[in-house]
Amino acid sequence: RSVSTGEAGNSVSFTRPSSQANVPGGQYDLRVLFDLNSAEIDPASRAQIAAFAAALADPRLAGRRVRIEGHTDSTGGSDANLGLSDRRARAVSDMIVAAGIDGGRLDVRGYGASRPLPGLSAASAANRRVVAVLIK
Repeated sequence: RSVSTGEAGNSVSFTRPSSQANVPGGQYDLRVLFDLNSAEIDPASRAQIAAFAAALADPRLAGRRVRIEGHTDSTGGSDANLGLSDRRARAVSDMIVAAGIDGGRLDVRGYGASRPLPGLSAASAANRRVVAVLIK
């Protein structure tokens, strides 16, 4: 499943990666990954977030709300992971708002290590991620 926006020749597309084949519809991996114990967004991920913000600005998605979900791997304590996942989601949300998207359209949540990717170890670095979920 993918979300595509833009005019011909100038489109932005977000496709659910095959690693998320078991994830319910409407969820999109923003491909924002993090170093261990970090909520800092790297330059490559900044480009992904900017592209997602541009997609949200498209009139076809103007009325849609999005939940920005932060996740961690299982390294560390659950309280620390919960706080870290929230900081990750807020860092992405802040960038989307800075790109001109109304913050009222965004619901920000951190889930810690409680939702590892299907088929991967809970300790996998791939679990340090942010996912966008269309909620309306």
